Amino acid sequence: MDAQTRYALAFLKKMVAINTDSVTKENYEKIVRMIELEGVKLGLQTQILRANAPDGKPRPNIILSKNVGAKKTIILLHHYDVVPAQAKWK
Repeated sequence: MDAQTRYALAFLKKMVAINTDSVTKENYEKIVRMIELEGVKLGLQTQILRANAPDGKPRPNIILSKNVGAKKTIILLHHYDVVPAQAKWK
């Protein structure tokens, strides 16, 4: 396994260790902060957009970017909350 794969797996392991259940809506601020710190380590610009959903709970979003002077831009979109498995899920 190469270094980039080890790095990606280690970061993914840290992310999934944080309970971001979409029903209870826990730890959204915690995981956004963790993603922000990792982005800074990688030399990315970071911006956190804070908003509350209709239920009043925070729904922070984070934008990580890097200007490389390209004529075109690509977006990679990811969500950090998880939906719990149903009783009959396999």
